[in-house]
Amino acid sequence: MKKLLSLSLLLSLSLSLSACGSDSWQQDVSYLKPEQIEKSNIAIEENLKKIEETPELVDAYFQLGFHYQNLGQYKKAEEYYNLTIELDPAFAIPYNNLAVIYEEVGEYKKAAVVIKELYQLNPLNRTEVLSDAVRIYLKNDDPDSAQAILQDFNQSLTPEDKGKYQSLVSDLYDQVFNYRQRNEK
Repeated sequence: MKKLLSLSLLLSLSLSLSACGSDSWQQDVSYLKPEQIEKSNIAIEENLKKIEETPELVDAYFQLGFHYQNLGQYKKAEEYYNLTIELDPAFAIPYNNLAVIYEEVGEYKKAAVVIKELYQLNPLNRTEVLSDAVRIYLKNDDPDSAQAILQDFNQSLTPEDKGKYQSLVSDLYDQVFNYRQRNEK
């Protein structure tokens, strides 16, 4: 079973990686210090070994995604984050990191899908995701979804929390309103 899972995940990964090609998926990391690059490369080697030994080790896949993202290798990072989510759909951080990658490479539709999953996954930390979600929806030319997520958030607040988040929600509604004003035809 362990070998079958390992072969399945590795085959899926290699097929997906062979399909990548866009330059936007490889980011410039010349700002990194050589020791930072070396640290990430060592971590990648270590985590690849861990996966060979224990293919269902979620943290190893996440660490691979994180270090590939750190090295600007977004396609590889995407693959490992997706494998992390496949193994542990309740782990929130890979969703966030995927949304960041998709936004940085201009894949706003994918970013919107992932940020919506993250928003629904983690109801206790929705405020942390809300601003990102509105920004991504607007970049995706989808003010209706931005407004819908704001309405959902607003309706989920207790009366005490409404006062606490009033400024944030008001600012985000303003962003949606201003977007609609700029993009009216």
